[in-house]
Amino acid sequence: MSSKSGSQSTGVLIGLLIGLVVGAMIALPIANSQRYRHAYPRGLMNVMEHELDGLQDSAASDDCPLGDTQVRTSRLAALSRDTAAAFHAEDDARFVELQKDLNQTLQDAAASPSCAGLREQLEAAERACEACHQGYR
Repeated sequence: MSSKSGSQSTGVLIGLLIGLVVGAMIALPIANSQRYRHAYPRGLMNVMEHELDGLQDSAASDDCPLGDTQVRTSRLAALSRDTAAAFHAEDDARFVELQKDLNQTLQDAAASPSCAGLREQLEAAERACEACHQGYR
């Protein structure tokens, strides 16, 4: 009788182990899908931050290459147009208005004829970013 009890215990233990392995195999992709769900918005913000940092570095010098800054500013403006879609906020009037404000500021920055004007527009762009982050973080 004890060998039968021992084999039942072993069977229960094996069943529990199989259940744990199967549970882990199911839970891991679900957990990863939650992480990946927010990957695009995070990535978009990281790229925008990188572009803005590069522009600020260029504008900080008195000899900023305007051709390069216009390309970067236009790229940043194009990225900013994707924010509402990235955050599924196309129907949020406040978000869309903040997005439009940022985009207009970036277009003004791209058209700026001087480093001083570019710095001024980039400060305005940073304020526009902060306004959105305060409302939506």
